[in-house]
Amino acid sequence: MRSRAEWALRAVTLTALALLIWTVVRPAALQPRISDARGGLEAALVNATRRPVAALDVVVDSVPTALHRDWLAAIRAAGTKVSWSGRALPPVAVATSPVAEPESRIRVSVAGGDSTEVVLSDQLGAIDTVQARAIPSSRLLRTATGWVSASARGSRAVTAVANPVQVRRVLVLASAGWESKFVVAALEEAGWTVDARLRVAPGVETRQGPDYPLDTARYSAVIALDAAAAPSAGTIERYVNAGGGAVLAGPASRLPGLARISPAAAGARRVAGPRTGLVLGALKDDAVVLERQGALPLVAARRSGVGRVIASGYDETWRSRMRRAAEAPTEHREWWTALVSAVAFVPAADARASGGDAAPVAALTAALGPQSRMGAEPAGARSLVPPVWMLFGALLASLLGEVVSRRYRGLA
Repeated sequence: MRSRAEWALRAVTLTALALLIWTVVRPAALQPRISDARGGLEAALVNATRRPVAALDVVVDSVPTALHRDWLAAIRAAGTKVSWSGRALPPVAVATSPVAEPESRIRVSVAGGDSTEVVLSDQLGAIDTVQARAIPSSRLLRTATGWVSASARGSRAVTAVANPVQVRRVLVLASAGWESKFVVAALEEAGWTVDARLRVAPGVETRQGPDYPLDTARYSAVIALDAAAAPSAGTIERYVNAGGGAVLAGPASRLPGLARISPAAAGARRVAGPRTGLVLGALKDDAVVLERQGALPLVAARRSGVGRVIASGYDETWRSRMRRAAEAPTEHREWWTALVSAVAFVPAADARASGGDAAPVAALTAALGPQSRMGAEPAGARSLVPPVWMLFGALLASLLGEVVSRRYRGLA
């Protein structure tokens, strides 16, 4: 009876030893899946790099860093099946762009899942909280330091603060009147350097600023307020096609000489409001409507050549500035600044390295594929071989049992 027990223990010893050797030398196709527990990603990556594994299932509670994501992608490219799972991570993306204006503000655009609460921060701390939507929302920042991040429940998107751009002069072509007076005033209050050519009588005009030729080396935008711009129509068209920006307001949008570049033409129907104006008609196919009153288009934009053009039906914006409301001058100034900034030509700024992911969940999905269902494993994915510590324990126990049995048999 004792001899049979010793033979059984010896069989266990040999089996455990064989399994230990097989665990070391077996091919990658037979290796067990390594499931990474939260907080152990670094160790799992090192292990998967040092020895071949068949599959690596990463369980995450936050988006891995760019280093770990690229490491996982490299392991996947080497032949290991890599999947990731965990709690639902909200997709978040952030981008910054300079605003073409004298104040040099930064526009921060954030997109994410519907109703996702996102915290905006820079290198110095939190800035604001926004409700992300699938359609990007934006904030204008007067200053931001280092980088801008958008964080939401385990996802953190990071991008560099865009370099500010240097705007150039603005040229206003119009007849002398209330509209031209207050448009020039609003732009100068916002910090723009304004040159003006104002017609005061047939063949007579007054000039503000030097008599520079209209080109992108000197001007960021040209504003045509009425028919006084007709003699310069050919120059404006060449300027826009070369990359310049133009705002065609009221009657200027229907000048025959500007028909090829204008997104639309102001009609005869007038709308009331703080800014009274004309409804736009004859919209070109590539025109984008930027502002409506109900179904009536009032502001539209398009590209012409490599430049941008905005047609605005508003021809009496000065009335909105003359309202009794305390914020009326500010609103008038901001409206015109936004209009000019949208078309202004500025030299390209050098990009800054962010040191992070602007869209981390999207980058993770692109590198490793979509998230797998948490806890789901294909049939047969789990290895039937016991873990190494269990095999080693069985080996020691069977050897010890056999030695003890032989000692007792000798004593008997």
